[in-house]
Amino acid sequence: MGTAEQNKGTKSNPIMNELAIADLMVVMKELIAVVQSENDLLHRGLPAGLSDYADQKDLLTSRFADLSRGVLSSCTQELADDEDLRQDIVTAGQALKSLTQENMRLLRGAMDATRRRVNSVMTAIQAEGVKQNSRGTYGASGTITAANFIDRHGGYKA
Repeated sequence: MGTAEQNKGTKSNPIMNELAIADLMVVMKELIAVVQSENDLLHRGLPAGLSDYADQKDLLTSRFADLSRGVLSSCTQELADDEDLRQDIVTAGQALKSLTQENMRLLRGAMDATRRRVNSVMTAIQAEGVKQNSRGTYGASGTITAANFIDRHGGYKA
């Protein structure tokens, strides 16, 4: 099934329409499974595992967009005639929307947690730098200077 632009000006083919609708349902179910898997990883605090799904999610999202446009533009008769089919598509769409919203909320939380960890590390590094500088161990360039060898009490630093 092509995109909506490819379908303009062509006569509706009921067999192709049925295949497009079936393909749309398969893609929606696969996309739901991917988002559920991502959400599971995020719930478990494992955001690094999301990279395993990135390519698959991108492909499915693109296919979903193309198929949904095509189905909406060329399968109006099939959708009008079959209440169960319409309900299946709406139900899958609602599930996908709900999971996607949860996914965005969990991703924001994971990004905030990462930001907090990075800030904590940076604060610790800065505090250690201040502590090191107060001892006079290193010069401004990061190298030990002759002046830094002399202890403040008149002795030499080891």
